[in-house]
Amino acid sequence: MLRVYATSGEVVATTSAEELRELDWDRPVRALKRHLQGFCGAPRFKQRLLKNTITLADDDELDGPAELQLILLPHCQTSPTQEAELMRAAARGDAQQVEEMLQRPQHPDECSAVARCRANVVRAAGDTTPLICAAQCGHVSVVRLLLEAGAATDRAHQHNLTTALAAAFAAGHADVAQVLKEAVAQRGEADNSSKMALALEQGGAAGEWGDIFRFSSATTETPVVFRLGYTSKEDHEQLH
Repeated sequence: MLRVYATSGEVVATTSAEELRELDWDRPVRALKRHLQGFCGAPRFKQRLLKNTITLADDDELDGPAELQLILLPHCQTSPTQEAELMRAAARGDAQQVEEMLQRPQHPDECSAVARCRANVVRAAGDTTPLICAAQCGHVSVVRLLLEAGAATDRAHQHNLTTALAAAFAAGHADVAQVLKEAVAQRGEADNSSKMALALEQGGAAGEWGDIFRFSSATTETPVVFRLGYTSKEDHEQLH
């Protein structure tokens, strides 16, 4: 059996290497971190597992009985340049680079106005986040990574109220919209994203670039309006 201890000496969880291989044969340590999230509440990116004072990599082997120590890290301080790097990587769908940056561990939502300007991925980016960029561009693998890191699904573009789910739906990325809709439902976030999910379930369809999407709120007859973070096909292509 594998026993994982907190720094306090308390047992966090016990499992077996065989069970972890069933979850992720190539990366049992990563599987263990995902398992531990249910106990410690921290995503795998903020976890470090030590065996005999040596930090384990995600693809290290876990054979036989062992005692591991779990260390939880805070998000690291990031510069505008690093925040812009994450935004650009999310916009172009570079899952490997996004994974590496989240392992710092970098906050998935942190992006200052200076960083958005340096990222230069969309005009008048406003409060655009890496998740909104990835969703709008249809990069489902990056969206999954950012969600796993705890990216907020209810954060909206400050100028047009477009959430990641609204952006994915409006751009016609049904696979991304489905992933985000499930995340919203799992987290129980009843906000603009949830309303957009309702529109998706009711069969709403995206039109030309910059279309306005209207649908009724579940609690009011007043139409809720979403605009994309771009106003032309040229703006959309800047994100790819």
